[in-house]
Amino acid sequence: MEIIENKQNIQLYFKELVKTRPPSSGIGKIKKIPDYVCDLFVYEPRNVEEAQLGSLFMLGKIENIPKNKYRNIDLLLNLLISVIKREFYSNRKRSTLETLEASLHKANLYLADFSEKGNGEWIGNLHFICGAFSKNTLHLSRVGDAVIKLFRGTTVSNIENRFPVQKKSQPLKTFNNIASGTIMDGDKIILATKEILNIAPITTLRGLSKGGCFQIIDEIKKLIENEADKIPMLCLALEAKGGAQEIRDEQKFFKENLAIKHGRVKSLAFKTFFIAKKIFLITFLAIYRIINFIFLIIKKLYKFLAFVFGKIFKAKLFRPLYDKIEAKTKIVFDKLISPLFLKIKGF
Repeated sequence: MEIIENKQNIQLYFKELVKTRPPSSGIGKIKKIPDYVCDLFVYEPRNVEEAQLGSLFMLGKIENIPKNKYRNIDLLLNLLISVIKREFYSNRKRSTLETLEASLHKANLYLADFSEKGNGEWIGNLHFICGAFSKNTLHLSRVGDAVIKLFRGTTVSNIENRFPVQKKSQPLKTFNNIASGTIMDGDKIILATKEILNIAPITTLRGLSKGGCFQIIDEIKKLIENEADKIPMLCLALEAKGGAQEIRDEQKFFKENLAIKHGRVKSLAFKTFFIAKKIFLITFLAIYRIINFIFLIIKKLYKFLAFVFGKIFKAKLFRPLYDKIEAKTKIVFDKLISPLFLKIKGF
């Protein structure tokens, strides 16, 4: 069980469940490649600066994968999680919402680039939830048919219905919507792939929500035991504790925040950061090339001078001069240095 704290004394508890289908064996007991990939990721801030942005969690599944594309799609899912996490904590001066927008924008760019390289099998088969929690506020983005259920008191809200249906042919618009809402004491939220509703209908989930996140996952594990060979599933249970506040209308818990449209982020802070980063990289590259060019010129000049002076001193023109200098040096040594040396020695 993992705990995330914030200044308002609301603690968000996480408990996860990852259930994959055991690899089946074909002829000759050769394991068959599965037609899906899935993963779940929860990250807690490790220092004060990261704590300002809050915690980050993701779960994703890509299904209907052709056998010859399994490695590429598996790489894509891992890359997607890595890109979002890296961008989320890259600039700690932004707000949590702004940095989540930036992260999802970067994810859209990677997905579009991946598709342009002939790997578009994920389109229409990606089911993904990305969430961030900070200062009593939960931000969520959803792709595909993943399930998001909010349990507040006796009320159940189908948060997934707040997200518009996406067009399959537009990778740059994969993540184009964020829902944000205030977390209240006692709230329970279940994030999962759609398979959970086959095992635990909404009435069952309502009953499970009376327990904590640890109990919820425990009960789902019991329900899934008989289906373990058939249904792969991801589930993340969230439980809010502490900091009692006035409970608002559940319809106002989440309101769509259409901040990401057409693959572009409307946040002025992000645009400024992106432009500044680009200018810095261009300037750094220019300075690096200039310095590298100067060092190259110096190196070539050194080789040229060494070559020229070497030829000069080896030339026959300077040989007589060298011989005269050598002869005079020998005379000076014989007449002055050598007698003085002998006297010192006592001969």
